[in-house]
Amino acid sequence: MVRHILCLIAFCCLLPSIASAEDKFEGAVWKYSMKPAGSSSSDDERAGMFRIFKTDIFQPQGGKPTVIGKIEGKTPTIPNKGGQVKVVFNKLRSGKKGETLACEGQITFQEKGHVTGELVDATGKKWVFKAKRVQE
Repeated sequence: MVRHILCLIAFCCLLPSIASAEDKFEGAVWKYSMKPAGSSSSDDERAGMFRIFKTDIFQPQGGKPTVIGKIEGKTPTIPNKGGQVKVVFNKLRSGKKGETLACEGQITFQEKGHVTGELVDATGKKWVFKAKRVQE
């Protein structure tokens, strides 16, 4: 019984929830950074924020939340440390002059609210990706 309660609590902590009352969009807010694999230059780094609700990934476009990606294979259980899911971004706005990037790859759960992984863009370029949840 205690194990079931702990699993339920952990499950609720990971699920994206309704954002704060003054925020009119649903989902958890994540802040990310990514840079080309093997690059040490900060000039190549991209960063930004996105929102996740269920398996959809959003960024605002024209003042409205727009689906820019998906989490594939997400299960209704909390991944353990080291658990992986595939993420696909179709139009990830990266903060560099409004450019968008299409990329996908496996992300690994490091701890609650912290993921890392390697994404590959449409040209085959590999990116080191890190994200942290900053708001429920």
